[in-house]
Amino acid sequence: MKQIPLNSVDYYTTFSDFLSGISHKYSAKPAISYFTKRKEERCYTYGELAAQVFALRAALTARGLAGQHIALVGENSYRWILTYLAVTASGGVVVCIDIEQPVDAIREMILAADAVAVFASSSCLSICAPLTGEGSPIQLLAALEDEPSEPNAVGFVALCEEGRGLL
Repeated sequence: MKQIPLNSVDYYTTFSDFLSGISHKYSAKPAISYFTKRKEERCYTYGELAAQVFALRAALTARGLAGQHIALVGENSYRWILTYLAVTASGGVVVCIDIEQPVDAIREMILAADAVAVFASSSCLSICAPLTGEGSPIQLLAALEDEPSEPNAVGFVALCEEGRGLL
């Protein structure tokens, strides 16, 4: 019988270790690519992806949101993926909210999920904004865009810069 050697396999004990491992192993290789509305290709390497995830994770951790339930409300996008990975890397639970639901149902899902933070795209930010304020369990409302359309929301880039400063 022919003896075929097994492929070596990397094992990781945590999700953060996995992200660090793939970042080192495949640093310059493309991880995610997509086309903008202007039909321009955007490509992020594993190294860039991991760096952005760790920056966002650091911001979440500094704000006391690590390990918490965080709602993610919006269309699929690169920042949606970054948020999902950062929350997971922080030990938290990502609560993906179906944006095809009625406004009241979206708000009820966020509250029923015991979310302490909400990341929302611009089309959903105004739906989530009324959940914040005095006495609300929502401690952070973050936009998946650079500049939030709601005054009490934090922009995605500002949150990542906050995290980068902490690393």
